[in-house]
Amino acid sequence: MACRLPGWLLPLLAVTSALVALADERAGVTVVLLFVIALQALTLFVVATAQGAATPYMALKMFYFAIDPMAVLGALGLARFTGQTRLTDTVGWLSAALLLLAARPALVAPRAVPVVSEDLQAAGKWARANGSAACADYLVADAETAYWLHLAVLGNPRASVRMVEIDRYDPRSAVGPWITGEHRTFAIA
Repeated sequence: MACRLPGWLLPLLAVTSALVALADERAGVTVVLLFVIALQALTLFVVATAQGAATPYMALKMFYFAIDPMAVLGALGLARFTGQTRLTDTVGWLSAALLLLAARPALVAPRAVPVVSEDLQAAGKWARANGSAACADYLVADAETAYWLHLAVLGNPRASVRMVEIDRYDPRSAVGPWITGEHRTFAIA
């Protein structure tokens, strides 16, 4: 059974620790970084709202960027708290046990299978290095792999005619041109 901590615990600990960190000039940079991330998230939210976006995607993504500074500030706050009590050892061990319980789900979670394998990554890098990124067929098992090969590995633009083909990708029909001789210059398989 996994111990689930409330989602508000890290932000609360980070905000309270930020006040403590203001007194420590070494930790001030982390507070400034967290403030700048919050300011950027607010700006991206305003821009997305002004443009009529249904979801302020980039503003929400900034929260992922804020996790590291919040964790640093939280650890700083816990360190300051445990260093100023007579129960330093007890509170320290209790904090360590609580952190282990909180981290356990992440440690025992199954590892995700990468969308693009190392072999496909190497083939894509070769195609890009040899100037054939735009003229490669993707003979892969699914549309998601073809999508990420096209964009992330080969560096092709999202707004292109080729992306329409990838959006309708079917592994069986991708092989057809290689049988009839109507294929592109290269294939990544």
